[in-house]
This record gives sequence, structure tokens and C-alpha cells, in this order.
Amino acid sequence: FPSAVASALINHMLMFGMCCAYGMIIFSEERHSDHRALGVKMCLAAAFVSGGLMSICSGIPIAIGGTDLNPAVFYGDFVVAIANAISTDLGLDDYSYDDYSGGRRLAKKDKTKYFCKGTHKSLHQSECETYHEELRATVIFSVALSTLLLALLWSVLGKLKLTRYVGYMPYSISEAFLACVGYKVFFYALKFCDMEPQQFMPAALIGIALYFIKALHIGNPTIMMPLGLLVPLCIFWGVVFATGENVDSMRQQGWLFVEIGNEPFWWVWTDSIGKYGSINFSAWARTLPDLAVFIIVSTMDCVLKIHATESKLPLKPDSDKEAFKFGCFNYILAACGAATGYMQLKFNVISYGVMRNARDRRAGMMYALLCAACYFSTVEHFNYLPKLFLSALLFFAGAGFVTDNMWGSRKFLHVNEWLEIVIIVIVFIVAGQLIWAVLA
Repeated sequence: FPSAVASALINHMLMFGMCCAYGMIIFSEERHSDHRALGVKMCLAAAFVSGGLMSICSGIPIAIGGTDLNPAVFYGDFVVAIANAISTDLGLDDYSYDDYSGGRRLAKKDKTKYFCKGTHKSLHQSECETYHEELRATVIFSVALSTLLLALLWSVLGKLKLTRYVGYMPYSISEAFLACVGYKVFFYALKFCDMEPQQFMPAALIGIALYFIKALHIGNPTIMMPLGLLVPLCIFWGVVFATGENVDSMRQQGWLFVEIGNEPFWWVWTDSIGKYGSINFSAWARTLPDLAVFIIVSTMDCVLKIHATESKLPLKPDSDKEAFKFGCFNYILAACGAATGYMQLKFNVISYGVMRNARDRRAGMMYALLCAACYFSTVEHFNYLPKLFLSALLFFAGAGFVTDNMWGSRKFLHVNEWLEIVIIVIVFIVAGQLIWAVLA
């Protein structure tokens, strides 16, 4: 029992931090900072609903459920497409983004920072209120619909025993898609730190070191993982208070994110179904190209995680049954306006390393309860997580995409196939959208 409690606490700390990072990715632009709590709660809903149901029903007893980087990155693209369409519809294009650009590709100050704020808001009071109302309603609708589509697809694939065909996709293509996501994750990790070396360098050191500690099974994970998460936080706040600084001063200096407030969990329904007329379907239509790729990549990621379980844990899951169950779980998530949820293999590995037992369901149950407690209460402790900490979590999560999908795949692929991965990633970096990498 003590090891199950330790596993639940470690995975909850990781998942809460990741949900905060995902919420930041979904609403990454400063003009949407007021909606970040919504993004965090969407991800926490996926963690506690899918995590709780997997701990009871999954054929992988140790399974830890939640959303992943892949959905979060695509949701972030959805938000940008929806926001640009709505701002055009409302005539808010007179905002000059160039006035706030620092000249670099990643300026320290987000060029959208004063959109619908200050002078711009005073000139468009009504339009700005409509903008944020339509944005929230449309984003919730797009996330819920994407979750519903995956629920339908996964349940059908599982019921008809078709998951084996997912493996027929060329290995180089699947690895390239995931490598592109890894690049985007590193992009956000740097963006979180405002491209400041004094922030992103320690973040990269912490995150990548934590990844290799997990991947190479260095030390006891019951000790190493909490130390890797808590020691950097303790050092940061120790230095802050030792130098006479405080929370407000650190936020003003750019070490902390803009403060977010808590949002009651029922707002996901009152701000979408309750305001059905605010859903901008023409703006949502702009997300369709990304939605198609999202469905492919998420399905591939979900099924491959199930297939990879056998190589990571002493278990042999039935991929069709698991896909069917994950699909059923996502019907509930769709009704909650939540992010897509499925098994998180890296969390399973951590849990197994802590408990040395692949059949104990208690860790997953307690983990889900902890995530539920945050979802139904408050996420305001987000405000005390420094930028470099969330950036470190992204480096931790993104390192796997690079080492396994980009660099590691060269061991299994012919040089021409590996070059396909490199070319797809380059096209994605240049074009900025995965749809062009798919076409390439």
C-alpha cells in the first residue's frame, strides 16, 4: 500500500504540472491568458475520468490515464485558427501586432499582449466581449467534438478488431509525425521561458536529466522522481526569499506566468451549451485541416502506446479490447468538454518502477482521486509554479520524441527512410503546420 500511495503522488505531481503546461499550450498567446484555467481543467478532467476508469476497467491494471502532448499541441493550433477567424469577423483587425514585436521570431513580449486590452479594448468594448465569449464557446465545442470523433473511431476499431492495421502505416511516417510534435513541444518550452537563457538553460538541464533518469532507470524512482520535481522548486523559492524577493516581484520580473484565477468546473457547460449561439461554426471550420491530422496522429499514438506496453511492462494487453475501452471512456470526456484521454505509457513505467507490481490498481485509483480533487476545487497553485519549472516538464516530455522517434529510429530504419523523417520535420519547421508535412 505505501508504494501505491507513493506512485499515486508522484504521478499526480507530474500530471498536474503537465496539465498546467498543456493549458498554457492551448491558450499560449497573451491575448488568451484569461482562459488558461479553462485549458488546465479540460486536461485535468481527462486525467481523472480516464485515469479512474482505466484503474477499474483496463486490461492493463497499472494503467495511468490522461491527455497527452499530441492533443494539447493540436488544441493550441485550433485556438489560434479560431481566434484569428473570430477577430476578423468582429472587425478587430485594426490591432497592430507589429507594434509589440521585439524583432525576433520569439519576442520576449508576446505581440498579442494588448489585444482587447487597454486602448484597444476601450475602442472595441462590445466586440472584445463578444470575441472572448465566442472564443470560449467555440474552443470547448471543438475540443469536445474532436474527443467525440476519437471515441467513435477507437470504439469501432476495437469492436471490429482493426487496431492491428494501425501498425501498417510506414514506420518512418509515424515516427516523423511524433518527431514533429517533439519539435513543437521544445518550441513551447523555449517560449514559456521568453527565450531567456537564464530560464531555458536550467529548465532544459532539469527536464532532460529527469527524462534520462526515467529512461535509463537510474536510482530508485520512488526517490529520484520526487527529488527531480521538488528540489528545483525548493531551490527556486529558497533563492527568491533569501534575496528578499516575493511572489509579486518575481511575477513582475517575468519568472512567473500571468496570474490565473480558478474556474468552477460547470463553466465548461454554461459557457458552451449554455451559450450555444456563441459557437462560431465558421471559425471552427478553420480547424478542419488540423482536425484531420489530429485524429490520425492521436489514434496512432494511442494504439502504439498499447502495443509498446508489452516491451515496457510484464503484461500482454489485447490492443482491440483496450482501444474499445478507451473509446468508451472518451464518450464521457466528450460530454464533459474535456481533452482526449488515453493511457500514458511513461506514467505506467514510473508506477511500475515504484511499486514493482504491474497488477496493482490502487495507485491509478488514488491518482485519479487526486486529479479529481484539483478539478473540482481549484488550480490556483499553478500561480506558484515558475516558468522554468513548466518548461522543464516540457523538456522532460519532449525529450522522448527526439531521442526515440527522431534520433533513435535511425537504428531500425534504412538511411532513406530515416531521411524521410528528417525531411518531414524540416518541412514542418519551415511551414509551421503539420498538414504540409503530411502532404510532403
